[in-house]
Amino acid sequence: MRFEIPAKLPTWNAFYAGRHWTERVALKNTWRVLTLEALPVDVVMFTRPVHITVYAEFKRTPQDVDNVCAKLVIDALKGRLLANDDPTCVAGITYYSRKSDRDYTLFELVEV
Repeated sequence: MRFEIPAKLPTWNAFYAGRHWTERVALKNTWRVLTLEALPVDVVMFTRPVHITVYAEFKRTPQDVDNVCAKLVIDALKGRLLANDDPTCVAGITYYSRKSDRDYTLFELVEV
């Protein structure tokens, strides 16, 4: 299962850098909406653990790969594609950060 969000993920630095908790909640809610809008209407919840690959694509300078914050999207998948985001449902996550012709983030989920 693949889906694309036409936006740059926030960085871990930006997410935690002195933000008030209400700002973090607003950011979380925004990414929940973006995530759910990106999913096909007929998605079915995975029944086995998945491996998630995150391709963070940047028109300008790519983020450091350890600064890509996909947590907001993965949390939004709970109850829709994933029963939970714990190790019984998410076996692993691989991140890529690279230059592209536009800003977007591609997520690929594969049962393992």
